[in-house]
Amino acid sequence: MKKMKKVIIGVVGKKLSGKGTFGMFLRETCVGKHVVLMGFSDILRDTLRDWDIPETRHNLQRLAIFMNHEFGEGTLARAVKRRLVRIDADIVVIDGVRWLSDRDMLRKIRGCMMVYVTANISYRFDRRLAGQKTGEASVSREQFLIEEQAEPEQYIEEIGMSADATIENNGTPEEFRTKVQKL
Repeated sequence: MKKMKKVIIGVVGKKLSGKGTFGMFLRETCVGKHVVLMGFSDILRDTLRDWDIPETRHNLQRLAIFMNHEFGEGTLARAVKRRLVRIDADIVVIDGVRWLSDRDMLRKIRGCMMVYVTANISYRFDRRLAGQKTGEASVSREQFLIEEQAEPEQYIEEIGMSADATIENNGTPEEFRTKVQKL
């Protein structure tokens, strides 16, 4: 019996839009399939951890910018691709597509699908109170908006417009789960 090629789903969306939740709901939906969740930030987090630097959003953004500026645009995308090809899974969900080079790398992979997860600013800002991400609960609305203007965040909408599917996450978790199941 011929083994099916793995499906790769790149997920783009602004912070706290539900990219990680999309992956978890997809895993629940794809019973019997080996689904691996990873993020573009995994390599950045691993690096910060190895260097004993706090894993804050600010430090993640600074490291990504440094890598692009010092080692060339697409450095992170190339590293992620090396990890992607080594993963043995039926489906790989990779969240955090933020740079044009991330999108371009994924688009070169046959059968890769891109999903844009959207949510309005009020929902996303309120989600930070749940402390889903390290240090998010204490971020002020002003800081939240400033972080949205950082260099790694600037291409999210453009990349999202070229996605194969868009899912709006402005409701309850159950409503979002249903949308993921339909996809």
